[in-house]
Amino acid sequence: MSYPSNCRFFVLLFFSLVSFSACSNGHGHAFVAEGYVVFDYTSGASHPIEKMSVFISTDSDFSVVGIELASEHKDFARFAYEWSSRRIYAMNGMYWCQNLSVPDDAHFPEGRYVVSAFFSDGSKENSSFVLHYPSYCIDNDVNHVLPLLERDFKPVSELYDKAKQKNINSAIEKMCYISSDRHVLCVLPKRTSKGL
Repeated sequence: MSYPSNCRFFVLLFFSLVSFSACSNGHGHAFVAEGYVVFDYTSGASHPIEKMSVFISTDSDFSVVGIELASEHKDFARFAYEWSSRRIYAMNGMYWCQNLSVPDDAHFPEGRYVVSAFFSDGSKENSSFVLHYPSYCIDNDVNHVLPLLERDFKPVSELYDKAKQKNINSAIEKMCYISSDRHVLCVLPKRTSKGL
């Protein structure tokens, strides 16, 4: 399952979840920021690969040209993470960056994240979101996490072709589990080879 496909999945979720309730500021810009984390279990015995996407919904006439993200856990150096992206995707007043990661021996900290949006008029505005996920998502391999996901998350079957692009004529089926707030997606290894 490719991360661009995951982002398309979250784009649809973002549109369905976010009712526009941004706060105005001095520049007349307004935006809502949301973070989504993907735990991708690539094999039955491995712990997941972690990736995050950040989405911004804005009513500004100026486009978003950059996004910075910072974990607010500044009291602990091992949790002080910052990301910066100028590779911004856009669609219908929504902007996002994807594939944000942490070092191999670390995890996305739970808690508050501060998002800075850089607009094309040179202004910078801030917003925030809070990330929560069960610790068992990162502490277990597929065999041990599956019963917990079945208990707490909602199953979603996703189909992909051999090029790992979402397609109704897919050859690969992957089962995903999504949290009730729809901000955490756990992707299990390939289940079935269907053939086109």
